Amino acid sequence: LETDLEAIRRDLAEARKAQRRAEQERDEAVEARFSARTVLEAVELAGACFPDRLVVLPSVHPSAAACPFRDPARIFEVLALLAMFGRHDGDLEAALQKVTGAAARWRPRDSAETSGRFGGHRTWAGSDGHRRLFRRHITLGHGVDVQRCAQIYYDVAGDGRIELAWVGEHRPTVSEDT
Repeated sequence: LETDLEAIRRDLAEARKAQRRAEQERDEAVEARFSARTVLEAVELAGACFPDRLVVLPSVHPSAAACPFRDPARIFEVLALLAMFGRHDGDLEAALQKVTGAAARWRPRDSAETSGRFGGHRTWAGSDGHRRLFRRHITLGHGVDVQRCAQIYYDVAGDGRIELAWVGEHRPTVSEDT
């Protein structure tokens, strides 16, 4: 009986090791699935996590795919905040400041000079198919260096969902440090 009991203990120890390995592999797979290595992956992940709150317009895909911003996790974090608080500008601005500090800044619109000169760079088709100027935006990072700065342009639809029109490089502006 002692020999059989010892064999059962060894089998149980091996089974526990195999279970721990399987749990670790599962956790790593989940982490990999819910992490973004690129800006486009961050956008797709946010769209999948918040399908009832975010509308990812077709204009977002090429802008996000071409964006070399070096912190896609920060993009996802800001998109999650936008999904949760974007319906109310004041709530969003406070949440961004609380969570990101100065790493992301919300603006209700560009300056009149920037809109007048570069409005075409802020005009995309909404979910209704009509082209319009998107004014609300969030700037991540500082300056206009493409690896250290990105912008998200969006609007709040009539039903309260957030329409993402641009997630990518900083749009042209009359100022160098925005």
